[in-house]
Amino acid sequence: MLALSFAALDYVNNVSPHYSFGSTFGRDKPVDSAAEVSGFNLAAGAHGNNVVVVIVESLGYLLDQTARERIAAPLYDPAVTKDYLVTSGHTVYYGSTTSGEMRELCNTRTFYADYVQKNGSSCLPNLLKSRGYTGIALHAFSGGMFDREQWYPQVGFDKELFGEEIVKTTHRSCGAGFQGACDADFAPVIADASRQAAQTGKPRFIYWLTLNTHIPVAPGEALIDFHCTLDNNGFGLPRVCRMAELWHDVFTAVARIARDPAVGPADILLVGDHAPPLWSKRGRAEFAPGQVAWYRLQPRRDATGGPPAETPSQPN
Repeated sequence: MLALSFAALDYVNNVSPHYSFGSTFGRDKPVDSAAEVSGFNLAAGAHGNNVVVVIVESLGYLLDQTARERIAAPLYDPAVTKDYLVTSGHTVYYGSTTSGEMRELCNTRTFYADYVQKNGSSCLPNLLKSRGYTGIALHAFSGGMFDREQWYPQVGFDKELFGEEIVKTTHRSCGAGFQGACDADFAPVIADASRQAAQTGKPRFIYWLTLNTHIPVAPGEALIDFHCTLDNNGFGLPRVCRMAELWHDVFTAVARIARDPAVGPADILLVGDHAPPLWSKRGRAEFAPGQVAWYRLQPRRDATGGPPAETPSQPN
């Protein structure tokens, strides 16, 4: 009885309408997708560029600006900013990963199984398909999880690559609770998939759903070392720091594909699905409640109508 009482008290103190029950609490809330608020949806397909959407597992909006800048640093490398205008911000989320997918791909808070069969034609992959694009979806985990291998084609993807197939190419796996392909290995996989799809003569819509920052996060798998065991690691709790290392790896991969001629110049959006559902109040306090971060890369030639500008934008 004592244990149940503590569990109930913990639940009351820690539950958030943006987390487990988000699909219920958020269903009647207006949809403020990053794709809309950033202007990405208006640009996607408008110039014939390839289009890339990356939904980043648990990328909440860190309150510490310096921490955000460390994670997103690869996007602000001069090799990227000479060709891209980079903007960033945050928006409201409700629910879990599939809720984030429906928010950004279909601009809805409706449960995916209830939405795609009748309304899949209104989702971004199908809208771009009607404009001559071919769609590729990639995810490091099994396609059977949440029936993605079934509903991805319904929203407009022509080809799907899931963890089982990707690992055959990358030859390693990552993750703790959900083990699959390593997000850090995706840049050449995406470039190769884009090259193959280019044989159709069509521009590509590339969708990448990341995996490795799903909690619990496996330590020691990131390519960068933020020295997370130190008290002054810059990210507070070591578990948040370890997620930050893996987010940085994702941003590094995106910076690579942005510069790869097999993909870029492309209209690119990165956005979190939801904030990390940490049980620690101290850990959750590092993030803005109910918010996810987004970053948009817009080819400067389209933003300015002329040659690339020389002054890189700064993260907000």
